[in-house]
Amino acid sequence: MSSTQLQVQKRNGSTQPFDGAKIRKRIDYMMFNLDAKYVDVQALVETVEKGCTENITTAKIDELVAQTAAYAVTKHPDYGTLGGRVNVTALHKE
Repeated sequence: MSSTQLQVQKRNGSTQPFDGAKIRKRIDYMMFNLDAKYVDVQALVETVEKGCTENITTAKIDELVAQTAAYAVTKHPDYGTLGGRVNVTALHKE
């Protein structure tokens, strides 16, 4: 299934087409003081895109990003920091 066919359910209940660029923008925003040489944001976004299903909620996307980053902590510790940042910002949105 192509990512352009997926629909995402936003926190307000509305739906919109899946846009991987929004995930990328959010991760890029959280990359401050992390070493982009070791954290492969594009690979992280692609992995998250593969894990998305139809009508996935934005909260589940946040969880998926955080978990994917946490699993990559063996590559570099900055992945763990990034995953933690995603979790904290997701909690603030609730």
